Amino acid sequence: MIEEIYGVMIVPLIIAMVALAVASGMPKKYGGILALALGAAIGMAYGLTEAGWTVLQCIIVGAALGLSASGFYSTQKNVREKTK
Repeated sequence: MIEEIYGVMIVPLIIAMVALAVASGMPKKYGGILALALGAAIGMAYGLTEAGWTVLQCIIVGAALGLSASGFYSTQKNVREKTK
């Protein structure tokens, strides 16, 4: 249960880190790749140190977090562009 709550809270953190990277000059087109990489890194760090997961579990959870963040980041970006 706690792991699920923390997993959900990681998605906005990944989105914020991607937005910060884009604001710092990274091309927007790499935002999705960065989100996936951050999700995988966070999944590995948490899974191997705190949760005792296997590497495969870490990769799956991290990829899910990164892809969720990437989809949300892309969606809000598209909505902003269409409202202008």
